[in-house]
Amino acid sequence: MDLTSAELLEQFENGDQRAADELFARYVERLTRLARTRLSPKLSSRIDPEDVVHSAYRSFFVAAGQGRFSLERSGDLWRLLVRITLHKLYRSAAHHTAEMRSVDREQSPGDANAIDTQFTVREPTPDEAVALADEMEWLFAELPPLGRRVLELRLQGETLAEIAAEIEHSERTVRRMLTQARERMTRRQREFDDETAEPPARRLHTVDHELQKAPLSNEPAQQTLRDENAKPCGDVDAPLLYGDYLLQRLLGSGGVGKVYRAVHQPTAATVAVKYLKKQFVQTPSIVERFIAEARIVAGLEHTGIVATQGLGRTPHGRFFFVMDLVDGPNLETVTSAARPQSLDATRWIAQAALAIDHAHQHGVIHCDLKPSNLLLAPDGCIRVVDFGFARTLHTEAVNLRGMAGTAAYMAPEQIDSYWGNISPRTDVYGLGAVLFHLLTGAPPANGKRVADILAQIVRTRPHELHDQFPITTDATLRAICLRCLQKSPADRYASAAALARALQDLR
Repeated sequence: MDLTSAELLEQFENGDQRAADELFARYVERLTRLARTRLSPKLSSRIDPEDVVHSAYRSFFVAAGQGRFSLERSGDLWRLLVRITLHKLYRSAAHHTAEMRSVDREQSPGDANAIDTQFTVREPTPDEAVALADEMEWLFAELPPLGRRVLELRLQGETLAEIAAEIEHSERTVRRMLTQARERMTRRQREFDDETAEPPARRLHTVDHELQKAPLSNEPAQQTLRDENAKPCGDVDAPLLYGDYLLQRLLGSGGVGKVYRAVHQPTAATVAVKYLKKQFVQTPSIVERFIAEARIVAGLEHTGIVATQGLGRTPHGRFFFVMDLVDGPNLETVTSAARPQSLDATRWIAQAALAIDHAHQHGVIHCDLKPSNLLLAPDGCIRVVDFGFARTLHTEAVNLRGMAGTAAYMAPEQIDSYWGNISPRTDVYGLGAVLFHLLTGAPPANGKRVADILAQIVRTRPHELHDQFPITTDATLRAICLRCLQKSPADRYASAAALARALQDLR
């Protein structure tokens, strides 16, 4: 079996020259194509992309030989090599143009405002667009709320005067905030320069924000738990063409995927495209689960379940699948703005329950029901999404081993088989947990650490949650919700359809 890039890097650090040869062969062609696409014809006549890539590799091997890199996932090496290559490209461009400017989306340390017209201006490929979104996500996470709003308006083409009027601050303040954003990117690049060009004072960890999370017991309360034991995927039929889809904007990001609003250019139809995150491309268990999600949803035809249109793969190996676009918020967004009326909450969960019952009839258990996975469509109806942790009743092909789900909404049997097997009643618990959140403003289990939440789920008895409902909550609705949250699956509603009927009878 082929070694991962992280394993090859470790072998190279231990003196194995064959590992260096393999690392070079694995990425040299892709890096050369990347460098070539970033150059205009004018610069291409003076800069050889192959020379740039070879120089990047020399710097990489020198630093790697000194033990200066630590990789958590194989995909991190590609990210590191891209940054070194683009850094070398900056310097080559500066030598030939006397100015150091941007290479497409990358900004040079010398002048973060300018764009060098020597470089090619073109539509990014989906791979590049997703990478750009990763960079922007990092920058937005680093900025305070007002700074994020200023940058957002600037990216939308607003003038300084228009932004100042929008945020009710002076133009000087707007300029200062944009300068701070630019300085953050410049500082990030400068720190990278120091790591690759000078003796290190610290180790560089090239890991994505998603990979920098603490151990399970210290993760945020609603962090998604992940299984790493799925079987590697083989040859996969992924016929959709990535070039047919023009990405417009990021709609949301989860544990292993990102969803974008996109246009299917041949038909001009607006769709949603879910991409596997780049750092997981070489993680077989996650790839298998991602593919399984597309296949599972393809077999479910129900108005309450967001339909998938097929699976595709980019030239760089990243899978994606296309779904119908639901142009509306998820229930997490809805509840964060204001607590919904009991009547709305009842109707939404009844609709979700009918959709989930359809999945159960086809042997599929969702296993990750939570407010963010229930979308509120413009027609006022609920659409269920994200079957990434789904289990099947009739096959072991895509079943997960171990815990999988989002802690605050997990049923006891998802934590420990002592409470029973995963079954349709597991989703009844999940629907009840979402209903509880809609009615009270918080999930039934809460805490700073995942371990605390899981302990609370298996320890707390439903009747102890009774006082958390608003005093105006209908007594029957409370009883329905708490029945869903019973520890023993046998004490819950026998099916999602039975839960739906109970909720519908309230209206």
